[in-house]
Amino acid sequence: MFNLQVPTKSLEKLTFLVSLHLNYNNIQVLHYGAFRGLISLLRLSLYGNKIKTIDPNVFHGIGGNLTRINLGANQLTSIDSSSFFNLTTLKVNMETSRKCWEIKMNIKWLASLSICKVKT
Repeated sequence: MFNLQVPTKSLEKLTFLVSLHLNYNNIQVLHYGAFRGLISLLRLSLYGNKIKTIDPNVFHGIGGNLTRINLGANQLTSIDSSSFFNLTTLKVNMETSRKCWEIKMNIKWLASLSICKVKT
């Protein structure tokens, strides 16, 4: 079995794209440079996937314009702050059914982080 990933090759020439919704696509891994070339991207939603892993260089080549990312309803248990390096106006939204989160965040890199426990 292989990990479903972001279709980087299909997206990288969309330099004027400002909003991208990849909700419910069974994506499991956010790999190095997954959003490379999306230099105008402001909003990214990855809600309802099966993301377990975020490469620390996932946003390499994206530019610094991303302001919002929704990672809610995924299978993440930790995120390293270096994943969001140079995205100083970023607001991250997450919903989780997990009781415990390991967050390795250096808050100066992040405008805000919202983690909401989903009622089960």
